[in-house]
Amino acid sequence: MLIAKTPKNTRIYAIGDIHGMAEKLSNLHAQIQTDAANFNGQKILIHMGDYIDRGRQSKQVLEILSTLNTQPNWQNWRIVNILGNHEFGCLTFIKNPEKLKEWVSTWGGETMLQSYGIPVAHSASATKMRDMLLYKMPEHHLIFLQNLPIYHTEEDYAFVHAGVKKGIPLAKQNNWDMLFIREDDDVSPFTPEVSHELPYRIVYGHRPKQEPLVTPDRICIDTGAYKLGGKLTAVALEDDTTRFLQA
Repeated sequence: MLIAKTPKNTRIYAIGDIHGMAEKLSNLHAQIQTDAANFNGQKILIHMGDYIDRGRQSKQVLEILSTLNTQPNWQNWRIVNILGNHEFGCLTFIKNPEKLKEWVSTWGGETMLQSYGIPVAHSASATKMRDMLLYKMPEHHLIFLQNLPIYHTEEDYAFVHAGVKKGIPLAKQNNWDMLFIREDDDVSPFTPEVSHELPYRIVYGHRPKQEPLVTPDRICIDTGAYKLGGKLTAVALEDDTTRFLQA
């Protein structure tokens, strides 16, 4: 069985699904800064996708994340931001405005629009709603969304928003699966009882739980931050140790 380790003299913090909860994100960032204050090695911060929708501060979250590497406290950190299915949904709407109804009704995109001061007017055309979003959204927010990678690896760890298919190398995984796969999918063996048979410990989110799920080959850190009483969770990884911080 793989005993996953981080790169030597490296500490990694990965934060689960944020969903427009900017205050919890700022709280957790402050906790991470305090936790890492006396660590002198390489410090890596990874955000695991789903930055927008559901909660009411999507714009504020994107502003934090898209400018974080310019902040003095973070300039000695390596920061990685991964694509989530909600960012994918927003980009899909921007490319194809006819997806507005699906994005708003199914994914909670209404709160994303409202965070930019755009009410969801049912009389407005989908194209007009898209154009209003592009007008209101700062260019660096859009550039941030358009340049998010699907996954990231560090030594024995792989970070991906939703999960993986059993036995398929990361480079050959289907992007849709890595953004959307769930434990209850008929096609998905990605459950705590079944090994994914990849040479990594997978860190992921996408499926909210009351507390992080931890097994030898995976860690789920989506703890429903946008829900009433939900927490925003970060996992701290160093060598072969695993700890959690929560806001």
